[in-house]
Amino acid sequence: MTDTSDPLDVASINEQVNCDMKVKEIQALASKELPKSDICWGCGEPTKDGRRWHNVDCRKLWEDFGRQ
Repeated sequence: MTDTSDPLDVASINEQVNCDMKVKEIQALASKELPKSDICWGCGEPTKDGRRWHNVDCRKLWEDFGRQ
């Protein structure tokens, strides 16, 4: 008995499975609540009341570049 699977079909199925797994991984990470901090995640300066950022500019900086 020989394998008659088209290699391109197999590759496409494998790529889709990998993509689906990555999406689930990202969704799981995105659903976790971010921890509070006493240091700004954007610039490293101290913050108040467990805030992650001390102003909108630092939050935007972290959103654009900090999650790499």
